[in-house]
Amino acid sequence: MQKLPIPDLVVAIDLGASLSKVAAVDAKGNYKLLAALSDIAQTPVGSIKQVDSQFWGERIPESRSWVVTGDGAFVTGEYAKNHFRGRNNLKLSKLDEAVPKILSLLWILAQKYDFGNSFTIKLGVLLPSGECAEGDIRELQDRLIPCLKNFETPTGKIKIKLQSLEIKPEGAGVYVHRRLNISQEVLVKTRLGILGIGYRNANLLVSVSGSVSDRDRHTCDLGFSYLISKIKGLTGSAFSESDLAKIVAAAGWDINRLVVEQFLQQLSKPQRLDSLIEAIEKSQADYLMQLRRWLNDVQAHNLEAIAFYGGTADYLYKPLAEYFKVVEHVFWHKEYQVSPELLRETYLPKDQQGLGYRFTDPWCFLAMLCASAEGFQNFGINILRKEEAHVKV
Repeated sequence: MQKLPIPDLVVAIDLGASLSKVAAVDAKGNYKLLAALSDIAQTPVGSIKQVDSQFWGERIPESRSWVVTGDGAFVTGEYAKNHFRGRNNLKLSKLDEAVPKILSLLWILAQKYDFGNSFTIKLGVLLPSGECAEGDIRELQDRLIPCLKNFETPTGKIKIKLQSLEIKPEGAGVYVHRRLNISQEVLVKTRLGILGIGYRNANLLVSVSGSVSDRDRHTCDLGFSYLISKIKGLTGSAFSESDLAKIVAAAGWDINRLVVEQFLQQLSKPQRLDSLIEAIEKSQADYLMQLRRWLNDVQAHNLEAIAFYGGTADYLYKPLAEYFKVVEHVFWHKEYQVSPELLRETYLPKDQQGLGYRFTDPWCFLAMLCASAEGFQNFGINILRKEEAHVKV
């Protein structure tokens, strides 16, 4: 069997609802992480270049990303949010805006690795379980592959040769990591769940006898945004959803009153303290009831082992630990960090600092991709050998 040529880059992309996370490694073993806001705006090319011309000096790629495809011109990330009224439409499926976001992320990586405008990649993309059916995968392939061959960017036209494309449900990376950290004997006898809760979705993969079937993949819209929308409904126009998300995340599940008070001082709304805390408490109760109902519906309480990932899972540590206290093996990834040095080198958008555990799924997915990439096998082993920090409840 003829060997495939060694690609220039292996890339794993998690198209998060609030933040896209990327893990990559080149043929020399240089690892990089990338985080980009999920905001996007479609606008004429002339408008983009007009705004571009107003800037002086060097700008990092994350702050000036845009691409042009056959479907039009798209500004992404911070550039979209700050200069083109970009938005993050949680009502759309991630598939709808996947192509320009992926192209933009690959352009940023090309700048980070100094690849120029032509290179070869092996690419993996993580999507919610509910958007990962055979038809969804085919749709993304049909739309993405032609665009990779030639698309316009801030540094000119780019041509990317795609060696292979793997599209997996969110949680696939964490699942592979857990498989390698559980004995085969235990794995085949254990119903192992991989539960991820992010900004928009909650996803559960269930491994039965060591494998995951389509019927063992579950998803719902009970991410962090559900909680924020409930609080917004109770507080009306007093706060934006963006401000509420910052306050609620910083205050934690137990609602640190001092933290909330400090945010309200910054917003010049100290008089709203008691009413906001009351709204958060009421919304938490509703959110938790809905989440427990969904977990019961998918039989999560009957698992023998469960592993967590995602920023909202960390926020929900206390109620999730209580719900899963009857499960024999519980693994928390909130403290799992990819290389601290790598994180220090990674640019994180404002208000997204200190969230290294959110890279867990794409980081482990990268190892999975490297395992089948010519010349990259040892790089994947290096990832999976990194010590995992977990708490057993």
